Amino acid sequence: MWAESESNILRSPKKKSIFTILLLLVVVVLGVGFYRGWFSVTNPPSLQDNKANINFELDGNKMNDDAATIKRKAGELKDNFTGEKND
Repeated sequence: MWAESESNILRSPKKKSIFTILLLLVVVVLGVGFYRGWFSVTNPPSLQDNKANINFELDGNKMNDDAATIKRKAGELKDNFTGEKND
């Protein structure tokens, strides 16, 4: 019964499109995040056999720095188009 209801979730083309767009957005954000250094995944050596230890780190300072840079550059670009100068 559960598998049947799960298969009905993405039956409509509109829901499939929304799901695909959201999935693509997540993949793009993760890709850009790893490229820009917002996220990192490490696998430190384990002393115990058959055990994996995976660490996921998020660098909030790097994300904030990049967001501030984007805002500044967007403001400069807007000023170039409008001819205004805001400091």
